[in-house]
Amino acid sequence: MRVFWFNNILFPEAAQSLGLPPPVSGGWMPALGHALNETGKVQLAVATVVKKPLWSKKEIDGIMHYTIPFPQGGRKEIDLRPGKKLLGDCLKAIEDFAPDVVHIHGTEYFYGLLSAKSLIKCPAIVSTQGLIKEYAKVYWGELSFKEVLKCQSLYEFIIRCGSGLLLDRRRWHKRAKYMEQKIIKGNRYFIGRTLWDKAHLLEINPTADYYHCDELLRPPFYSIHWEPNHMAKYSIFAASARYPIKGFHLLLKAAAMLKRDFPEMSIRVADGLIGRRPRRKTYNTLLYDLIDSSGLKDCVVPLGLLSAEEMAKEMSKAHAVVIPSFIENSSNSLAEAMLVGAPCVASLAGGTTTMIDDRQTALGFPAGDAAMLAECLRMIFSDDKLANNLSKSAKATAQKRHDKKIIVKTMLQIYEDVIKKGR
Repeated sequence: MRVFWFNNILFPEAAQSLGLPPPVSGGWMPALGHALNETGKVQLAVATVVKKPLWSKKEIDGIMHYTIPFPQGGRKEIDLRPGKKLLGDCLKAIEDFAPDVVHIHGTEYFYGLLSAKSLIKCPAIVSTQGLIKEYAKVYWGELSFKEVLKCQSLYEFIIRCGSGLLLDRRRWHKRAKYMEQKIIKGNRYFIGRTLWDKAHLLEINPTADYYHCDELLRPPFYSIHWEPNHMAKYSIFAASARYPIKGFHLLLKAAAMLKRDFPEMSIRVADGLIGRRPRRKTYNTLLYDLIDSSGLKDCVVPLGLLSAEEMAKEMSKAHAVVIPSFIENSSNSLAEAMLVGAPCVASLAGGTTTMIDDRQTALGFPAGDAAMLAECLRMIFSDDKLANNLSKSAKATAQKRHDKKIIVKTMLQIYEDVIKKGR
């Protein structure tokens, strides 16, 4: 079976061959690609847009990698309106490989328009990751307009022709309307992971064929385990503070409520929060204002970008892993933390309700409710038995959900069914 993928990230080995740093996000895609390749039942090709590629086609460890040249129109073509050359470069790669099925990862970028416009001759299937239409609604993470202005510099707004939080949300709305909606309406086959993504896909395209398949996670999360005797007491780990939708500002507000009772509390955060107050206004400006005003300066530890192994180790040492996002489809950080067995607190937003059993495998709280987030953390900090029970239940659930054999078998069955049904 010949399967052609469109990815928004390079596989680590392809990045290395191009002299680029390996990606730190989207690791479930290489994990699944390698697992499918190991079966011997799939000949896999992977195509990704790359700036200044050194090669256009290269086989690495049995997988064919294609690099699509970054378009002259820049991010606008990838995010919104792909030009003829960009579409043509993608079609050339497909024609060169001659696949039985094309698998497009995500509705956030232009790749799904290839099949929506009927430019691909073989059947195509689209995996959901996030859904921009729904994410855009809460892009500011319930920040007030005054708080948004704290994140917005005059330089970004005027000199750079309108970047920053004020206009980023508008761009997301445009991407949803002019690109994502066309992808969902124009395709027939979809793979999802939660009741939430199924509901919203079928809202837009009621005739879609929907398949469920869980994600294969990165290897370190299967081998590194949380143990109560090795955790750092009253430590919180957050996977991202990159932009408001991830809710790190909410976690800071909750932590301010806990500091008096847990003065030894620490908040370790990856991806987003820089180690110093920025010179120009960004989301980090607001975060540092909150850190200073809440007396959390000595509690917050920015970790920067972490590898999979580093991330798993951080989760294994945390007293609690917090996912305070205002929306998620199926948070990979939550899935990874559950597989490690860390006690988790997560906002009950989007597909998270499919992923956890509230009070059994994690503690859930209403999205945006800092007081309830604080109370969930208080419960874990104050009750070792609860933390241990959450850990055991989360790990058992995650091991079943992210079982490699089951996921690979399911994906092969999906490909076979889509090929059989045809376009």
